[in-house]
Amino acid sequence: MYIKVKKRVFELPPPIAAAGETLVRVTTYAPIKVPPRARESRFAFEHQVAKLLFFLWREGIKLTVNKVRASFLQRAVGRERQVIFAVGRLVNGDVPVVAIGPQDCPYADIQSFPADLVFALAPGQDAAALHARAHDSLTGDPDRLAGLFHYSPYSGLPVGITFDALVRAGDGPGAAGGEKPGSFQEIIFPDAASASARQAAAGRNEVFLVGAGAYACAYILPVLSGLPLDTIVDLNPALAAIVSDRFKFRHRDTAAERAFERLIGAVDPIVVLAGYHSTHAEHAAMAVAANPNARVLIEKPPALDMAQAARLVALRRAGAHVEIGYNRRFAPMTLAARREIAGAEGPLSITCIVKELRIPDSHWYYWPSQGTRILGNVGHWVDLGVSLIDADPVSLVVASAERSVAGDEISMTVLFDDGSRLTVIATKLGNGLRGVQESIDIRRGDVTVRIDDFMSMTTERAGRRKVWRRRLRDKGHVAMYRAFVEDVAAGRRPLYSDRALMATTHILVAAADAAKRHRHGSVIELEKMTADG
Repeated sequence: MYIKVKKRVFELPPPIAAAGETLVRVTTYAPIKVPPRARESRFAFEHQVAKLLFFLWREGIKLTVNKVRASFLQRAVGRERQVIFAVGRLVNGDVPVVAIGPQDCPYADIQSFPADLVFALAPGQDAAALHARAHDSLTGDPDRLAGLFHYSPYSGLPVGITFDALVRAGDGPGAAGGEKPGSFQEIIFPDAASASARQAAAGRNEVFLVGAGAYACAYILPVLSGLPLDTIVDLNPALAAIVSDRFKFRHRDTAAERAFERLIGAVDPIVVLAGYHSTHAEHAAMAVAANPNARVLIEKPPALDMAQAARLVALRRAGAHVEIGYNRRFAPMTLAARREIAGAEGPLSITCIVKELRIPDSHWYYWPSQGTRILGNVGHWVDLGVSLIDADPVSLVVASAERSVAGDEISMTVLFDDGSRLTVIATKLGNGLRGVQESIDIRRGDVTVRIDDFMSMTTERAGRRKVWRRRLRDKGHVAMYRAFVEDVAAGRRPLYSDRALMATTHILVAAADAAKRHRHGSVIELEKMTADG
């Protein structure tokens, strides 16, 4: 298919329709203007100038520039998204249709729409009249229009409306009389020879990246840019096109299952999975099936339930190279803390207090399909605790604030079978200047280690106090990816253990389930893990 974004034309493979979606070959479309608040709620940064100065000083020019560029790119691409009324024909069946739905890149000749919002035109039926009624219906109900703007077939939520219902509502009393429908725009593309696309044969350790979001652009690609970049995959065709062009990928795609066909025959390809959390385990299995020698790294979280975790363990035990990407294990202060507590004996007490980002209600972390923010983000500190405590978790207590979204404003305490205890408190409250910020307290025997946002670390032992300060905050992202690349080059096995994979996932799944069921304050017994890693 062809798309036009930022006045440039790109060629990509067409989307693969998700469940409940239908592919349409679009000839003309008209945007339906969404209420301003729908776009304003997508994301907002607090204290922008002060935050920029802080990050320049505390994270360095290079990382800050990468993050700013990634943010601007995501915002620019995000502004392309619209709800549109399209006229075209079914890709499968060649039936004339009209369709309504959100599109990340409206100027595209093949688009995927919710099946309930695709309507087959009868001979001689007036598409313009249907457009006018659907437009009046949606603009007369701003909440419904905003909901449609944020809809995704990957959210686990229904679209909640049908084309017939929209048209009937557009005929109702008071539906008309608002803003006039937008004019139609014809989609015309040049010949294939003039569109930008690169083709080349795969070599050794070529990189396949799933997910072209801000994190990938700011943290992953700057480290991997020295390797041959083969394929970038993102469900948003505009994002896949622009990121592939910026980082010089040979191929771009909108579907991992199709992109992974290029893994066949590749020599020890590197596959990094940084897409929707719900896809991580499935994509890992698909990559290994396409090429058993693929070297896979899954960004956190690796799994959203125990079945997915067990599937990953089975892949690893069958010989697959599947690494897990929890970066805080690799932070310099984490490594120093590990050395400090190694000299003491007995159980550990670890307390992590985390200031999380404020994210809009429409953020994909809140989709039912993504397992709550407990799996999406709190897993960082649960994994950190599991990495330091060499024991199995046995019970869990969860509490969260009243009227908060399940998984937000959470506190949880995990007990381990050696007497160790891990407590994580995560909140959106407090000053957001530093972004995600954390205070980590680790105690064992007579040793106390306190890490303040990975900028300073205080150790107290036998009446002595030692302070280590860093100007640049380092949470381990670069070290994690460098270690992964070095291990791949050296032929070493993944560092992450099966035990940690099962234990961390078990804790997070149980905590998320407790939060969703409002089981606050109840002791939840955790079954003993079978993966000993």
